[in-house]
Amino acid sequence: MSFDDETQDIITRTGHRVRLRLYRDEDYQNVRDLFMYCMGTGPGAPRETALKDQLHQPFARTTYSLFTVGLALAIRPSLPRAISSAICNVFSLLPLPVQKLISKSGIQRILDYLRPSRLFPNLLKQRRWPLILSALSAGLFFTYMAFINYAFLGYCKDTLAGDLKDIGGRYQSPEALKKGGQFWVIEDVDKGTIAACLGLDTFGPTPELRRMCVDLSYRRLGFGNLLINGLLTHVLKHNARCAPELRVTDIILETSSYQPGAIGMYERHGWLVEKKKLAAWYVHGLYMVYMRRKMDVTYL
Repeated sequence: MSFDDETQDIITRTGHRVRLRLYRDEDYQNVRDLFMYCMGTGPGAPRETALKDQLHQPFARTTYSLFTVGLALAIRPSLPRAISSAICNVFSLLPLPVQKLISKSGIQRILDYLRPSRLFPNLLKQRRWPLILSALSAGLFFTYMAFINYAFLGYCKDTLAGDLKDIGGRYQSPEALKKGGQFWVIEDVDKGTIAACLGLDTFGPTPELRRMCVDLSYRRLGFGNLLINGLLTHVLKHNARCAPELRVTDIILETSSYQPGAIGMYERHGWLVEKKKLAAWYVHGLYMVYMRRKMDVTYL
């Protein structure tokens, strides 16, 4: 399906009447809002996925532990002494040969030296230090999460100030159209809002599929497949009518490991993973995934 000529109305299985068409200048703010919602502020966005994923990572678990220890010591300052006593009681219950082995190996002396009451004789008598430990660990955790949140929202703002600052000029200028560039939207006719969008950016040396966004309310209705099929049909038509040097032979794209559904959809449409690159050392599990699809031009 191609959107190069006439618009086409479609009734989805949920009863939505949507229209597949080319981008118009009046769609500008709706497309920008859709991108910000899908990538940054909406439920299920990569930002939200990243923040949830960090809750189970080593750094977060360490701050949880420090917070709990500090709180426990503030509530019960005698807790370290009770733990030391428990360790001594366990030691006394061990068989005599095992006790002798531990004593000879020096483990007993190490345990005695590492007793909290011996290492911090005055520290544990004051409730403020455990509370400071809890406060610092909580502060580290929330600062870390705020930093990740800021990084993702910063990416969204950079995009809005980049190719989405002038969508028509970037994707539909005479030079872009000459190389096969275009930008498409799916409009909810009844609501007058943009439900999905997709662009083919020819600004760089290799055409790139960019800004694939589908509103959460319209997901799993096949909108992503419709847009990609339309893009591929558009490229085939472009290759058939343009000069050989302007043909699109490859289409690249860049996505993230926090979007496995999108990666699977691209693979079903012929894109192959070229490489994966760590996106940010401070965000656990975040990799940029670079994909490429070859276009057949041998028949032309």
